[in-house]
Amino acid sequence: ICFVTVLHCGVIARGLEEMPREREKVLPLLVRENTGNPNVAQQVRSSERVAKILRERSIFANTSQEFLAEILNFGTVRVFMPGDRILQQGAEGNSMFILSLGLAQVVKETLEELDGSVVRNLYFIGGLTYGSVFGELVMLGVQAEPLQMAK
Repeated sequence: ICFVTVLHCGVIARGLEEMPREREKVLPLLVRENTGNPNVAQQVRSSERVAKILRERSIFANTSQEFLAEILNFGTVRVFMPGDRILQQGAEGNSMFILSLGLAQVVKETLEELDGSVVRNLYFIGGLTYGSVFGELVMLGVQAEPLQMAK
């Protein structure tokens, strides 16, 4: 007899989202393991990091520290595992995203029929790194060409 507990990526991601104190302990270890960077602990302080990133964006450059703190209180930290979709191509958006840790890829998906089967093609558009902000145009009512963001 063998008993095995299976923890899927989604369970871990949800746990990290819902338990911020544990997230602050675990994320530096995960990043250090995956990047080999031993000095990553300072980079994981999310609210300070996100405030700094927002301050560098032109629409937030002249706002007060109190304003940034207030909007950060209403923000949600989401954790995406490798392969997760951050945004679905073609889906209507209403949020701005701030990449404060990790990397993400921007891809465009096409579907074509080949020999009676539908083939999905992903075209790499670019990469996002620390400090990348995306989706801000949607907040202003501008709809761009549909792309897909994947971790």
